Amino acid sequence: MFDPVPLRAAQLFVRCASLEELGEALGRALPRLDRTHTCVALHEEGWAALTCDSIEPMLARQLSERFGTALAVDLDGSALALSVQTWEAGAPGEEEIDPQPPHFRDVETVAWELLQYLGVPPSLRLLELKQIEISSGGLPALLMNEELEAAFTLPPPRAEGPLPPAEPDAIVESKAGESRALEVRELPGGIPTDAWAQSLAAIEEAQAQRLLRALADTDQPRVPRPAFAYRTLQPLRTEKLLAKARRERPWLSRLLDPDREAPLSPSGLTRLALGQLADAPVARAHGEHLELLAGDVCVRAPVREVYEVYLNTLDDGAAAVELAARARALLQTPGSPFEARHLLPTLLAGEPGSRAAREIAPGIHAVLLHDDGVRIAPVRAADLQIDFDSALENAIDNVDARTDAAPEGIRWFDLEHGRVVICEFPDSACAGRLLSRRARELLLSVLGDDFALAATPTRDALLACSTADGEGAAWLRDEAARRFAEGPFPISPTLWTIGLDVLRVADPDRGPSEKQ
Repeated sequence: MFDPVPLRAAQLFVRCASLEELGEALGRALPRLDRTHTCVALHEEGWAALTCDSIEPMLARQLSERFGTALAVDLDGSALALSVQTWEAGAPGEEEIDPQPPHFRDVETVAWELLQYLGVPPSLRLLELKQIEISSGGLPALLMNEELEAAFTLPPPRAEGPLPPAEPDAIVESKAGESRALEVRELPGGIPTDAWAQSLAAIEEAQAQRLLRALADTDQPRVPRPAFAYRTLQPLRTEKLLAKARRERPWLSRLLDPDREAPLSPSGLTRLALGQLADAPVARAHGEHLELLAGDVCVRAPVREVYEVYLNTLDDGAAAVELAARARALLQTPGSPFEARHLLPTLLAGEPGSRAAREIAPGIHAVLLHDDGVRIAPVRAADLQIDFDSALENAIDNVDARTDAAPEGIRWFDLEHGRVVICEFPDSACAGRLLSRRARELLLSVLGDDFALAATPTRDALLACSTADGEGAAWLRDEAARRFAEGPFPISPTLWTIGLDVLRVADPDRGPSEKQ
């Protein structure tokens, strides 16, 4: 994973056919550039983005002469600063610069919306150089410093949507033990006015909404409360004016009120709703997963949907009651008809009975689930109109599309003993991704190896580490055993050796024997 950083970016964007075409232009420009600067170039959907230490006008001019138009975006969210400038055929256009007091703007959203409007893919938007990890696998890229060379990179995930990514400057703890997501801003010189405060409060409200969503991925019941501080020549006057402006915004006032508890996380909302479901057949209640059983069918409560509404009200009790009521209602609602597009793969230990299945190792079967986003149902052999292998291939195609649409489900951590990968997806095919060549390729690229150890202890867990990492393997065994024992939906603590075209049991003495 990447360390939290303020949203900053110094990028040049051009339209070009390929990374190779961009490389030719950069190769010609290289002799005339300041060699102390570093750039990483990525290409997607007809757009190239150069992420730099700082934008060099010479490079913008050279690229605009080659490709017609170059767009320079220099963003520093910590200073509410944004510079946007176009270059046409080597000539610079007028530069748009923020801040312009008293009309402060939410420059992060301004920059994101501009790039979205122009059609720049989200994966290229608002990247900082230190966020892009050089890897042995991943996205093709060009590195330009003293020379130009090809490389592979792992940039941070950027999902399409109206809001830019958000990460707190720092998480701090107050003397009372409350965590705060602290945002520190540098204001320009000048005398603060009511107009300043009104603009800043509006920005705080927009950024707090984004921060709450960014902080929601936690097992803690509550997220750190956003807090804003400013470096300014007149801090006392600024705070006095801001206090008044915040009171005039009911949502922001509720959020910042120290007498109210910090906002719930999705996990906290799930826990609170359990109090309303004491007599219900709850199969799973963890994080934003709240699932109830209706026979052999599992229904998924809309935790995320209710949580999005909750973020607009910050009413804990009402949100918990609403979530529990909607979960109960789903138990009485008929399921959707069988559709091939809802097929997903998973694994099953033991005899499959009437389920559509194929044994991949003694005692371990590949099976199918029908997951329409609300109901998760086992697929029987009688449900299929085609042979199992074709249905499994279709299910793997479906899960590959979901993986590519949400690559942030693959997360990694660099621990003392090495890198470990933990996959967490909102669908029911996390373990089933072990059957996907595409998913194994992504795991191997993150680990930087041709082979890896993996475990699927439950339906909703896929873990991996390098085969060369002895301590990592010990961690993987312990974690797989713990998750298998705790459940829910246990499969097996078995470790697998995986490669692009390899799937076999890593330790026959502890699990099934080898099976391609």
